[in-house]
Amino acid sequence: MERLRTDGCRQPCLFRIGDKFYLKVDNSAIPLPNASCFTEAVEFLVMAFYVFHVEYPAPLRAFYACLERLMGVGGKQNSSVLRDFFRALDAAQ
Repeated sequence: MERLRTDGCRQPCLFRIGDKFYLKVDNSAIPLPNASCFTEAVEFLVMAFYVFHVEYPAPLRAFYACLERLMGVGGKQNSSVLRDFFRALDAAQ
């Protein structure tokens, strides 16, 4: 936890030790025993932003907006690049 803090990790963040995933929130490690794979752990991470009502880090807003769209939870970020990407994806299907 100290290394994440000194590296400038903003919360919440996801990390893995061995085969277990954890969320870092307020300098506490919250184990994710129900996250059996990386995809499920990322879902917990996105949910943590909602539960704790925390804004996404500015450099990663478009990335998280893309994750929201892929997860079907709506998007906070309206980006023309994301709109074009998902239009092309929908058209390909």
